[in-house]
Amino acid sequence: MSKYYTPEIEEFHVGFSYRYNVYGEFSEHPMGIRIFDYTKDLNEIKSEIKTGCLGVKYLDKEDIESLGFEFKGKALRSFFEMECQFNLPDTDSFWCKTLKIQLDEKYKTVKIEGYIASACEEEVLFTGKCKNKSEIKKILKQIGYEG
Repeated sequence: MSKYYTPEIEEFHVGFSYRYNVYGEFSEHPMGIRIFDYTKDLNEIKSEIKTGCLGVKYLDKEDIESLGFEFKGKALRSFFEMECQFNLPDTDSFWCKTLKIQLDEKYKTVKIEGYIASACEEEVLFTGKCKNKSEIKKILKQIGYEG
């Protein structure tokens, strides 16, 4: 299975990371990565999507580790963990001390759990589809982690 997929135009947002297909392959070199910032015409992006010139790397172990998570092991899913401290959105008294991510690369899903120190329990903060690094960064921000 390919490490890349052709994105839908709806996925594009400020900060969205994508790559160009150069000579039949997507460059792993950092110079080949582009970050969407609205300076590019959306009609041009749509055209490049139709011709298969753009690709997005599926979320993988390296992406999650690059966000500061430590790889803890793999069974059916890959497990990651990070010690951190942040307040959960829309609460004054609940704060998270540890974040855990389970990544299922086959089904492109993640489960994010947080150890809520003020409640002394783990809670599922997100579970669902997550195809790429841009998406997981957005999800982490929505649950209150700014990293």
